[in-house]
Amino acid sequence: LIFKENLTNPHNLVLFLLVETGVVGVFTILGPYIYALVGLIRQNARNVLVLVVLFPILLHTQLELPYLQSSTHFWLFAIFLTAVTQTNAEKSGSVSSVALSRGKSLMSMAALGVLGGLFVAGAYSTAYQDALAAHRYKVMQVKSLGEILAIRFTHSDIVHPIVGHNNSDTTVIYLTERATREGQLKMLEELLFPMYEAQISDTYSSVSLWYVELRALLALGEFDKANALIDKVSLLRPRVAQSMVEEVSSYREETIPHSPRQVQ
Repeated sequence: LIFKENLTNPHNLVLFLLVETGVVGVFTILGPYIYALVGLIRQNARNVLVLVVLFPILLHTQLELPYLQSSTHFWLFAIFLTAVTQTNAEKSGSVSSVALSRGKSLMSMAALGVLGGLFVAGAYSTAYQDALAAHRYKVMQVKSLGEILAIRFTHSDIVHPIVGHNNSDTTVIYLTERATREGQLKMLEELLFPMYEAQISDTYSSVSLWYVELRALLALGEFDKANALIDKVSLLRPRVAQSMVEEVSSYREETIPHSPRQVQ
């Protein structure tokens, strides 16, 4: 939780869908809502006032996490559009068409209610797993690395279909940093750093994570890889890369003259 800069979630539902599903996915998911809204305004120009009512919901989806409150608002938006559309149809129809329209309205509302309920349940299940993960990170502070490794990757928040990947990555970051700090080099070399390279190195671009990787590489004596990392960082953050160069130089001065290999 403390290592990642917030670069992987835009807190914007449309941007999130665009990145995760592409243009086709955005139109597939948002298309029905846009179609319903345009149809609503065509029925009656006054319905443009519906946008005023929907504005807080629309605004929230541009500022919030897509799997939490925005998912709830997404379905509230659909239910509201359905209700207004059916009400307009009833006002302009005959007695028989009104009865049919009411039946369709009830069916649409029931279907959207069920789907909305499933989304809300999934959202709060995800939120619960995130809270559980935060609690477990606190517990990990007082356990040894061996104890953590024995149980951590079987926890429910790690295998969760939505947040599991993120919690697994965060765990690998934490354990790699801690193993480096505590000098657990065998565990770092054989298990944790290979996981870090596979899951983190090419996936996240964060200053704090670059330093976690750099310090692990220095602890393992992988100076060529450390230099390659600095070269990559220099393309994105030249000042950070220069700071990393200075850290490598300082590390060499402090450790190499006293290392067993150098003495031999």
